Amino acid sequence: MRANLAWYTVPRLLSRGSALLLLPVYTRVLSPADLGAAMVVLAVGGVLSLVVAPGIDAVYFRWVHQPSASADERTGRTGTVAAAHFGMLVLTVGALAGGAGTISAWLLPGIPAWPLFHLILATAVLGSIAVPRQTAWRAEGRAERFAAFEMVYSATAIAVTLMALFVGRLGALSLVLGNFVAWVVLLPWYAGQFIRDLRRGWDVSLVSSMVPLVLVGLPLALSSWALSALDRIFLNRLAGTLEVGLFSAAAQVGSGITLFAIILNKEWQPTIFNLLRNGKDGEIEALRRLWTGSFSVFLAFGSVLAVIARLVVDVVLGEEFVASATIVPLIVLAAVLRVPRVFMVNVGLASGRTRDVAIESVLSVAVFIVANLALIPSFGILGAALAGVLAHGAGVLFLFSRRWNVLGVNRHMGIWGVVLISSVVLGNVAGDGGFVKLAGMVVGAFFVREVAAYWLVLGALSQYKSVR
Repeated sequence: MRANLAWYTVPRLLSRGSALLLLPVYTRVLSPADLGAAMVVLAVGGVLSLVVAPGIDAVYFRWVHQPSASADERTGRTGTVAAAHFGMLVLTVGALAGGAGTISAWLLPGIPAWPLFHLILATAVLGSIAVPRQTAWRAEGRAERFAAFEMVYSATAIAVTLMALFVGRLGALSLVLGNFVAWVVLLPWYAGQFIRDLRRGWDVSLVSSMVPLVLVGLPLALSSWALSALDRIFLNRLAGTLEVGLFSAAAQVGSGITLFAIILNKEWQPTIFNLLRNGKDGEIEALRRLWTGSFSVFLAFGSVLAVIARLVVDVVLGEEFVASATIVPLIVLAAVLRVPRVFMVNVGLASGRTRDVAIESVLSVAVFIVANLALIPSFGILGAALAGVLAHGAGVLFLFSRRWNVLGVNRHMGIWGVVLISSVVLGNVAGDGGFVKLAGMVVGAFFVREVAAYWLVLGALSQYKSVR
């Protein structure tokens, strides 16, 4: 598991690290309004990538990559899942392309549908076609191949973005074009897997069993997107692209939490599915150790980022984006709350509790929408940041209240929770003086200690690797 996580980390750090390094370039080349327009388009691209085939990665994990399945069973399941995947792509892409003008006018007011909307739709389709190849690598523990794919993708996207920005002078379009061209360049690497899967036999009896997981995929995918991107659309409509630019810059600074959660979930998801497949006491206890170590690390990481928020903004973004500093601690808090949500969603899907997962998706998005609509008109980007905290908190409370919850919160996590809240307050009121630097160093030292302990936990869980 530790080796796989190292491989998953490299490309994500390349991608996110380059994004953070390039952020000062963007903020100096693009105005806050132009950067805001680009971020709104990318946010809509995020929802399209989820809508074209909602929850399809979980379907592949649940029905294709099962250790107990025979070769014949796996072949039939693979063909059936691929056919369902293709059918969803045809239906959703047809509907989205046909309604491009209307959808774009509602989600991207003031931004032309061509070529931006069509580019992000094409990007979403290509990304979905890559899912069979990527889930196979993750399930088989071939993290090095996944990492190579991601690194080539990131390098291509960065190169194309910079060329479009500085050579083509394409402005906001540059940030969208890079992702699309990267998927096109890598098409031969992943399209073949999807085509081969479609040619395999079908197991019609499997369709009815797949339906609950497929149906929950849409609300789950939409809620995941909404909680990470819908705030930018509300800000664009209610406050303008300037506020979107300020919020998006702060979100980039606070995105380190989300980055590492995404990396670790590459192993969390298949590991949780495997641990809950039989429900033995030893495996449940192993899951609890994984959960305790994981959440403790993120509580500590969030505390560090919240304390030094103002210092990071001053160094990375520049004076034009200084207003972004006020919301970074809140964005960090919301990002930390995503970790228990990710764990509980994985536990719910692995346990067949799709109804509760769907309810949580609707609940958290409803809280998010109401909070954004109520708070943005009066508080702008601060209201959007608070809405994220409220929505994630509501979702976590609901999932942890379910009877099937096998996780818990111990004293160690409680202490780190108090430290995180204190760091959020300190990051908002203390600025970037010497005391903040000292506090950041102290909390950072304890964070390093948590990482070392977590590394040992991951080593002890290596026996629960995904099956090749």
